[in-house]
Amino acid sequence: HLADISGCVVISVDYRRAPEYRFPSATEDCLVATRWALNHCQEFGGNPERIFLAGDSAGANLATVTAMQWQEQEIVALSGQILLYPVTDHYSRTKPSAIEFEDGFGLSRTDMHWFWDQYLTDPSQGSHPMASPLMAEDLTGLPHALLIVSGYDPLRDEGLYYSNRLKEAGVPVTLLFYEEMIHGFVSYLGILRQGLDAIRRIGAWIRERQGLLND
Repeated sequence: HLADISGCVVISVDYRRAPEYRFPSATEDCLVATRWALNHCQEFGGNPERIFLAGDSAGANLATVTAMQWQEQEIVALSGQILLYPVTDHYSRTKPSAIEFEDGFGLSRTDMHWFWDQYLTDPSQGSHPMASPLMAEDLTGLPHALLIVSGYDPLRDEGLYYSNRLKEAGVPVTLLFYEEMIHGFVSYLGILRQGLDAIRRIGAWIRERQGLLND
């Protein structure tokens, strides 16, 4: 759906996963994969000057962390980052939404604790900005961002907080807040009309960004 609506080539990265491969394995793989896309995208009709990073939940964490690494290494500018209900902070810094929606809304607080415990070798890594981007000291220079946040989601607040941090750093942000949705709702295409609406708005944002870049 995203490829069709945006008119873009979509590459899905099969990064190494925990618990067999813990942090920072996935972050390393995503950076390598993005470099590969930059160097090879013309082989299948892509444009190396129009690269967007996108992900949902843990994938959104990896998308924005990859953008941070990309920016630090002064690689060619990315066109944007698309973050759907992102994981941006370790559970040890509990947000109000994690308590309010801790159970009964799909993703639970217990689930998130388990996921983090599989991902990190040591809890102290939860403060590393490559694991918890909300902890980064400086987000200046990151690409334009589209954030989607769900109202009934234990990750709601960390998505909103990260949006604010990006704005404070001067990063242009488009925030789409789906107040009545749960975590992962965009995956329910054909079930929830809001899922298709979100995909359409993501596609429109990508096309708009490309138009502005062409100008």
